[in-house]
Amino acid sequence: MRINRFILVFWIALCALLITSCTPGKTQSTQRAIVTPPITSDVASVATPTAWLMPFPSPTPIPAIPHSAQQQLFSILANNGGCELPCFLGIVPGTTLWSDAQTILEEFSWIKPIPQDPYASTTALTSYTTDIYTSYEVTLDGYIKVEVDNKNVVQNIVFRSEIKQSGNLGTRDRHLSWYSMSEILKRHGIPDAIYLYYTNRTLVYTIDMIYEKQKFVVEYTGLASLNTDYSYTLCPDFGDGSISYFKIGVAKLSSQDDVKLIMGNRFWESMHLLEEITQINYEEYFTLINNFDIPACFIVKKP
Repeated sequence: MRINRFILVFWIALCALLITSCTPGKTQSTQRAIVTPPITSDVASVATPTAWLMPFPSPTPIPAIPHSAQQQLFSILANNGGCELPCFLGIVPGTTLWSDAQTILEEFSWIKPIPQDPYASTTALTSYTTDIYTSYEVTLDGYIKVEVDNKNVVQNIVFRSEIKQSGNLGTRDRHLSWYSMSEILKRHGIPDAIYLYYTNRTLVYTIDMIYEKQKFVVEYTGLASLNTDYSYTLCPDFGDGSISYFKIGVAKLSSQDDVKLIMGNRFWESMHLLEEITQINYEEYFTLINNFDIPACFIVKKP
């Protein structure tokens, strides 16, 4: 019986020890482990399930100019503002003051006043650039860059636009037909030079028609089709819908500089004169483009 009493006393002492160690407030570390802090409003806002389900903010859409301004732009593009290249949109390089050109361009610019271009390639001229975004009837996304001398006279203008396929082709061609390759050739005759750029890695091509004496360049960028013999077929006018970009550069008439320079760095070694990589010369090219009511096509050799 002594043994049993000893065992009983041992178990009573052990239980007392365990109860004492589990009593709240005796051990600080144990208390911290089991106590949940109160939820404040800040914590609740983070822990709320809907907070984790919130979508990422969508990109800010590029602001298109108002429809009235877009219609004004299309009206000017319809006849180039009533003047002929190298005049552009009614602005004449070497004659028009920047203040007058700015008034014209701000009609369809969504940033007013038109800012200076911080990435200008020359310090001799001050560059101003305005972006153009349209969405009414036809989508044109691009820019106009104007270079002004120290007398505040416009010297050069470059207009580049992406022609998006979302627009109706008939509407698009009606708005831009004045600048089509066939119309330019009809009004200005055979160019002084025609350059072609393309590679065997892509079907994209660029054609530049150079009017050196008249001081302007018109550039068309489109998509060629690949033939079974790995040559390329090009249909470079607007009518077939293959042209995705066009670019116009006009310069002061009395300037002695090479007019190709106003187009940027497109005239590198990989550009070829038309007669170097096709079977046609400039006269044949002129006849080909102008003798068809539908877009004329021609083949270029493999590079």
